[in-house]
Amino acid sequence: MEVILHRALSCPQISLAIVLIGLVILGFAVYAYIEPLVQELIEVSNRRTIVTVVLFVLMGLGSLTLIVALFGCCGAYHESPCLLATYFIFLILIFAIQLSGAAAGYFYKEKIMHFYTI
Repeated sequence: MEVILHRALSCPQISLAIVLIGLVILGFAVYAYIEPLVQELIEVSNRRTIVTVVLFVLMGLGSLTLIVALFGCCGAYHESPCLLATYFIFLILIFAIQLSGAAAGYFYKEKIMHFYTI
């Protein structure tokens, strides 16, 4: 039993992995926004505004993931109830946003499909 507990990931390690995921998302979005070759490909396509909006959403998502994961990591490391409660509230809010986005995508799928076929 001790071997299993020894090999299990602790909460700070999981939060650190989420921090790294947030950094990767943020880094990819910033790189794609700044890189001249990617900008040329965007200019060639007719969807410049869509790609720009998606990149900004990815930047925001990466930043939000990074901030929330830092709350979780610091809260778990210091065993702070306040930081852990903030982490929990942020996770609930992110889940609610994802759920509402999925519902909006389901209810407006005809408009979305029409938008992408033009």
